[in-house]
Amino acid sequence: TKPLCAPLIMAKFCLYSIVAASAIALSAVEVSSFQHAAVVTVGMKLPAQRVSHFSQQHHSKAINTGMLLSRRPSPSSSSSKVVLKAADVGITDGSPAGETPKDKVVPFPIVLWRFTRPHTLIGSALAIPALHILAAPTYKDAFTTAAAISTLFAMIPSLLMNLYITGLNQITDVEIDKVNKPNLPIAAGDLSPKAANVIVTLALILSLAMGIAHPILGSRGLNVALWGSGILGTMYSLEPVRLKKFPLFAAFCIVAVRGAVINAGFYAHATSAAYGVPTTVLA
Repeated sequence: TKPLCAPLIMAKFCLYSIVAASAIALSAVEVSSFQHAAVVTVGMKLPAQRVSHFSQQHHSKAINTGMLLSRRPSPSSSSSKVVLKAADVGITDGSPAGETPKDKVVPFPIVLWRFTRPHTLIGSALAIPALHILAAPTYKDAFTTAAAISTLFAMIPSLLMNLYITGLNQITDVEIDKVNKPNLPIAAGDLSPKAANVIVTLALILSLAMGIAHPILGSRGLNVALWGSGILGTMYSLEPVRLKKFPLFAAFCIVAVRGAVINAGFYAHATSAAYGVPTTVLA
């Protein structure tokens, strides 16, 4: 065996870089998927040559709108009208004919998965095992049963805390999300605010309870990570503090959680719970 050093630090850096790139890519796809750029004027007159183009593509899809244009020629031989009525609009989301998206009931597991903001789970899911590997005295120690149990025990409450933080943010931003992120469950009407409140409350209670449930695995470092993230996440979204109203404080809050609280807390948890060698004040 040999001690862990710079290679693992670089590996962790690469993992976080992948997480950041993935989050940016997902955000870009999300934004582009919900842009609506077409404005159609009912009763607009078009030249005869334009009408012939529509006759060749009678059911062609309007780009970026998911709507079908339907040609309705007038008796005149020199010009025609292209009329788009509400009844002629088809939504290409796979819904059966005559069924609007609001009529379609989305299964609760899918709604819950969307409510978790999955791309935000990537950071915690990668950080905890990476920090356990980084804290291991040797390569061999990093892949023991004790390390795996410690990683799993920390993973569950951390993901629950992540659900609490992202869920609370959605609950307090419903009106904003209806404009900027209309696909989110509450903004889209797939999840009621009452149900969302129940979910985030249970997630918070279960997360903090797991942190103190075991005398060894419920380490001081784990509790620092959970409580620190929970407090800052609450201050980020909830009035009267609501740090996200202030760009500088909002950025500080995010950096503090991802850059300091999680790294220090889970590293300390790994050293004590997995390897039994507390080396920091948190452990």
